[in-house]
Amino acid sequence: FTNAANANDKAKLAKLIVFPVEYWATATKGNTQPEGVKTEAEFLQRYDVLFTAFMRKHLKTAKLTPLQEGRCALMWNDGNSEFSFEFQYVPDAGFRMTGYDVGAY
Repeated sequence: FTNAANANDKAKLAKLIVFPVEYWATATKGNTQPEGVKTEAEFLQRYDVLFTAFMRKHLKTAKLTPLQEGRCALMWNDGNSEFSFEFQYVPDAGFRMTGYDVGAY
């Protein structure tokens, strides 16, 4: 996932996501809103809004953190916020991204 992000390879990133994504935080003028991404086609169409240069920059130093139920997240802090890409294991496919979250740190 981080290799595809560093290469800005949106097609490969799309293959590493479980659709539909119920929760994907997007920011407009500093206001973060939760929304979903229904399909791979929608992700590719909205790529520049959903997967920003800010995310790619921070993924380079994000820490892999284990979560409950065998899930994990790539997490980083910036200012007073915590950012995370969450992943779950998909049989015969490996770990796939299931959501992107922003919260208070």
